[in-house]
Amino acid sequence: MLDRSQLTLISGNRLIVEQLAEHINIIGHADAEQCKTAFRNSEIQGYQYSFPEGFLPFIPEKLDREFFNISKLVTNGYADDKVDYIPMLVMCKDIIAQGRVNFALENKVLHKREFSSIHTVSVRVDKTDISSFIDTFFDIKENNLQGNTLLLEDVTQIKLDEMVTVTGGV
Repeated sequence: MLDRSQLTLISGNRLIVEQLAEHINIIGHADAEQCKTAFRNSEIQGYQYSFPEGFLPFIPEKLDREFFNISKLVTNGYADDKVDYIPMLVMCKDIIAQGRVNFALENKVLHKREFSSIHTVSVRVDKTDISSFIDTFFDIKENNLQGNTLLLEDVTQIKLDEMVTVTGGV
């Protein structure tokens, strides 16, 4: 049976994907008319990835490439009709950086929890308000996405929190 769904990426772009058994096919973009971003679609070790060009300079050093692993996201239940947030871990260089990140994320995420011993903030980002999260870490200058001081100096990496499931919690 062919299952079609929509998937919102951390970039804010929404993809339309089809799943037939284990195969995932990227059909297009739900917001194609307003989408000015080019994408680089790749197959890596049997998984389908869709990387927005503007985010490529930050993958994998600052952004976990699993945010763009379409096969895994769909298979693990992150389609928009199943979950309305993206769970992630913001890993910081030290406790002071973690405090700055925690403060910057105030009122910009659905849920936030600090893990001071590992300098990490666990968050759930609302798929309908990803722009608030993006604006916390990125600036757009001359139509180019650039990491801001918080991302470049305080964050070691932002990872998909794969411990959160559609039916589970943080």
